[in-house]
Amino acid sequence: VIEHDVRIGNHCHVSTNAVINGAVQVGDGCFIGSASALKEGIKVGEGALIAMGVTVRRDISAGRRYMG
Repeated sequence: VIEHDVRIGNHCHVSTNAVINGAVQVGDGCFIGSASALKEGIKVGEGALIAMGVTVRRDISAGRRYMG
């Protein structure tokens, strides 16, 4: 699910059952894992990796691997 006002950069992968809530900004080259959920209004930096099944409640810096 990709909600309103979301920006997803180039060359990103959004896996199955991911939920990207409103006004999230995802930088280029990111990977969003299956069944993950991103809180509204956060920013995910370029090249970040979000693991499967995690809930992201704060900004993730560029290149970071967020495992929850």
